[in-house]
This record gives sequence, structure tokens and C-alpha cells, in this order.
Amino acid sequence: VTPLFSGSSSMVVKPASLGGGQAPAKQNHDYTGIVSVNDSSEAYLIVNHELSSKDDNLDDGGGMTAFKVKRTSGNWSVDGDFRYVDFKSTVGGTVQNCGGAETPNKTTVTAEEYPPVDNLTLFNGGFRDTSDYVIPAGSAFAGTTIKRFENFGWMVDVDPVTGMAKEKYYKMGKLSHEGGLFMPDGKTVYITDDNTPAVFLKFVADVAKDYTDGQLYAYKQNANGQGGQWLAMPMTFAALKDARNTALGLGATMFNRLEWVVGSKNGRIFITETGRDDVTGLKPYMKAGTNMPAYHLMTQPGINDGDSTFTDYFGRVLEFVESTNTIKVFVEGG
Repeated sequence: VTPLFSGSSSMVVKPASLGGGQAPAKQNHDYTGIVSVNDSSEAYLIVNHELSSKDDNLDDGGGMTAFKVKRTSGNWSVDGDFRYVDFKSTVGGTVQNCGGAETPNKTTVTAEEYPPVDNLTLFNGGFRDTSDYVIPAGSAFAGTTIKRFENFGWMVDVDPVTGMAKEKYYKMGKLSHEGGLFMPDGKTVYITDDNTPAVFLKFVADVAKDYTDGQLYAYKQNANGQGGQWLAMPMTFAALKDARNTALGLGATMFNRLEWVVGSKNGRIFITETGRDDVTGLKPYMKAGTNMPAYHLMTQPGINDGDSTFTDYFGRVLEFVESTNTIKVFVEGG
């Protein structure tokens, strides 16, 4: 295998809005994706930086590096600079840039994971601007003034060609986004939540390839594990900024850290459920009687023993079938 590049690639070119020049790239690489320009010869590669920290050279919070690659005579090479994506001037910055996905619009979405719960947490996590934020024109809830910490924990659309963030998709909800799957219809997006408890969400856009407005749904599995239903969520900012608890309040099924999600052409979607050694987060909701864990978790030893803890050491790969709304174990971990 011939590498695309060798040696040090630690410097990125800053956008003009951040003063230009070069700076060390951010750390903690997570999602590495591709956005095709020409399916056979040109593409953009993007790398998320999940590290959120103070950074005088770039901007505070998380980040992304994007660069163009081309194929000549069967060989790929880097075409141009490693460029740092500008989130600051268009969407107010990002934190914890984790998973992501390519959209049908030839853009990439970066997922903000583990959002801060207040401005102090945001500041202690390395983001120094804690002033109020006004949602910009063109986005859902445009003109709304929100607390700065409320602007993190969303799906963020990025154009790798221009190196600019386009908008945050507030209608897709605020939670611990790990990733998403944009379906070929240009309207449906499946969304995962890396938390305990986690919920499984589906967003359906009003207009194809315009993900600014639409309806968000939470998945509720049938008690026997066969099939399920999608619960329509309130589409107010107050409800969406606490999307997980809003979903749980409707009776959404609980999972244990839903991370990556990929699809196939025959209506089967695969989701990694990471698991966690000590799953105490599920128990309070069970005791309150408001929600139940997914059927496959209910069959695990220890979940119904009255103890406050439950171990799910290995996790698994789940299969979701669109035509029946059925989620079942595809590969059990361990």
C-alpha cells in the first residue's frame, strides 16, 4: 500500500477569518470521511478533531481538517493544502467533533458529542467565549438568542470545498451525537446517541436535500422485540435542546451507547451498541416505570435483579429493518 503522504502533516492552513497562516492541527482524530467531487478522480478527505481545548492559533473547542485528493493513473495524491475548517465565523464554533457522515449534497456532517450542561462546564472544557449566541439567518430558529452552551451538541453541516461550516441542524436535536446516516431519499436521517441510556432517532426533512426543517422522531420498540413505532417529538427549541429526555418522556426505548450507523441497499441498517461495564444509567428510568430497555438488553442477566447496577461488557452490532421497524442483535459481542 502506498501512503497518500509521508512525514509530518501536523500543520494546517488557517482560513482568512482566523488570520490565515499555518498552525498545528488539533488532536484526538475521530471520524475520517470522504466527500466525492468526481467519483473516479477527485474527492475531499476530512478528519474530525474530538479534542476540545483552548487554542490561540485556531479557535477554541473541537475542529476539522479537510484536504483534496486526486487520482492520476490509478494513484492517489494530496492536491493542495491541509486546511482547517472555519466553524467560528458561521456557526459559533464546535465542541467534541466526533462521528460524521456524507450528505447527498456533497457536504459532510460533523457530530458534536457530550455537549456541556452549562457555561461553566463549557469554559472549563476550553471554550472561553461564554457570551449569549444568536442563531444566524438561514437556520431553524433564526434570530433566537440562546445561552452559549446551548449552541453545542448538534449535527453541523460543512462544505469541505470552501472549508466553511454551513449551519447547525437544530431540528435534529441536541444530545451526545456519535453519527448519522443520510438516506438516498434525501430526506431521512438516522441518528445515534452515545450515552447510557441512549435513544435512537430519525429525522425526516420537509424538503429533499434541505435538512433545516422537518420532523424528529424517537424509536419505541414493541415489548416482544418484533417491530416498533416512531414517536413524533415536539419541534420547539426547548424540547430539542434536551432531545434525549424529551424522547424518553414520550416512552422511547433505551439503548446502551449507540455509536456508528451504516446502511445497505436492501433496507437494513447496522448500528454499533458499544456497551458499558456499569450501566447504572438505565436503572432509574426502569424503576420509574417510564421506559424499558431494548428487548435484547432485557434478556441480559442482571438487568431485572433489583440491583442498582447492570453490566453489559461487550456490546454488539444491531440490525434495524426499515420495512418492519424491527431492531435485533446481528452480532453479539464477547
